This record gives sequence, structure tokens and C-alpha cells, in this order.
Amino acid sequence: MTRPPGWLAEALAVDYTRLLPLRAAERRFGWVAPDFAGVLARFPDVFACEPERIALAEALGTAQARTDAVARVLEVLRAEGLVTGWRDEQYEVYAEASGEPLFRIERAAVKRFGIRGRAAHLNGIVQTGRSLAMWIARRAQDKATDPGRLDNLVGGGIAAGHDAWQTLIKEAREEAGIPFFVAEGARLRDTLAFDYVVPDGLDSNEVEVFDLVLPSGFVPRNEDGEVDGFELVAFDEVRERLAMPHLFTVDAALVAWNCLQRWGGAAAS
Repeated sequence: MTRPPGWLAEALAVDYTRLLPLRAAERRFGWVAPDFAGVLARFPDVFACEPERIALAEALGTAQARTDAVARVLEVLRAEGLVTGWRDEQYEVYAEASGEPLFRIERAAVKRFGIRGRAAHLNGIVQTGRSLAMWIARRAQDKATDPGRLDNLVGGGIAAGHDAWQTLIKEAREEAGIPFFVAEGARLRDTLAFDYVVPDGLDSNEVEVFDLVLPSGFVPRNEDGEVDGFELVAFDEVRERLAMPHLFTVDAALVAWNCLQRWGGAAAS
């Protein structure tokens, strides 16, 4: 498999002409669907809505002012059921071109605004005889997004004030019961930037991909209730499962596929 499975390639093919760019101080930071633009037009003191773009009001000249103003809007939209899955977790919003931090926003609203969220994912790899296998997680049925779908062994969004390594260590313990002395063996292997359309907007991602070779006797255990179970799956079977549409989440499928391409027929070391 040298190209992503057909369903995955199709999911990652975004037509941005169907979306409106979001800007702050003339810097683009996200994308919104036209119907949601109509919702934002109800808040002219915060959003200046034009036919071909939306911008945060010029009067919001600082990161804190933008953070506070957007938060007030989100409280209204939350009450109306237009922003769901509230996390009480702040994400940093960056300008796409320059990487300049612009403001912070509640994680639940990131997809509504097509804001690029940063995450850390871990491929847990095991040498089984002469072949390689990968630990796969199944997301809990009560997860707000993609319940019951297959996932990487560990994955989590990077909250404001944290970095990829801190997030990885935290999530490794909470999601898979991996102690620090094992998790510290993880190595950053790639950074994947990709977008895909979801029912409530655009899921825009920058994922730091880590690989960790685990002892053959290690068995993951979930500690935060977000995983229904784990399965150790041979690489060949992972390839077969990746070919099945939406068995995996989109981001987990891309991370797992990326891992398979890098490892190829190599043995774990």
C-alpha cells in the first residue's frame, strides 16, 4: 500500500471554495461553512461578515480581547445547542501563515471555526516472532466524536500552554496505562497536517506522530474511560482494516498508514 486507502484519500480532499476564510488582524486562522457564517452575523460587535470572508472585529486588537469576545459568543451558541461536547479546555489559535498566536478558544468550538488543532498520537509497536504488530484502541461508545471507531494506541489534543511531548506522556498514562519509564522511549517520527469535512464544520489538524516499541509482555489498560478495549493487530491485518471505510477515525487511519509506510518490512528495534 503506497497510497492512502481510497476512502481516506477522498475524506482528505477538501474543497475550500465551499468555505469562507476566517481572519483576525488580516491573518487567516480558520474556515467556516456559509450556513454558520449566518449564525456569526448575529454578533456584529465580534464578527464582521462579508460575502467572501469573515473577520474578527478590528476593535478586538489584542489576544485577550479576542479570547473574551469569542468566549461570550460561544456561551450563547452553547446554550442554543450549536456548540456541543463542551470540554472546558482552551486551545491556542494561531495564524496559518506566520504561526502567530491570535487568541484562545474552547476546544469544543474548534471544528465549527475550522481552526487547526494540534495533537500528539502514538503508534504502539510490538515485535511478534518474525513480524510486527500494532496496538489498536477502540474508542468508547460515549465519546463525543467517532464513538466505537478504531484509534491509535494513544492520541490527544494539545491544550494551550502544553507541548506535544507533555501531552503524549499524559495521554499515554491515562489512555493506555503506559508508565513514564516506558513512554519516554517514544520517538517523534513525523508531523502530519491535514483537513477533512465533518458535520459541524472542518476538522483541521496538525498531528505530531510518535512511535514506541513496546515490550512483548506489555498489555495496555485504559484509565480515563475513553477506550472500550485494545487489540494487538499484525501489520498485514492493520492494512486490511485500513482499507475498510471508516472503521478507523480519519486521523488515526492516516497516522497508522503513515507508520506502516515508514516501517515497511523492518523489524522493531
